[in-house]
Amino acid sequence: MQTPMVTKPTVSMLRTGLVSTAMTFKAHHRAICTYETPYMPFSIGIHALTVDNRLDTEGTLKLDYIIEIKGARAERCEMTMKVQEDSNF
Repeated sequence: MQTPMVTKPTVSMLRTGLVSTAMTFKAHHRAICTYETPYMPFSIGIHALTVDNRLDTEGTLKLDYIIEIKGARAERCEMTMKVQEDSNF
């Protein structure tokens, strides 16, 4: 489960479950986070390229970031989240 905590222009995301971590995204900045796994913890770098946080106005969050392992680019990721009201409530 991932839970975003938003403080414009920085977004922090908590991941819980078998693998847990706390990631911080701020455009054009690098952050180090630790992945806690059942085997051992390890550090990764998060280099946020774009943080488009419109959760409070449009209900959307777009992230474009690079994951680095030991300083080497491992993967480029894009995430879009849309929050909308549940009509069942």
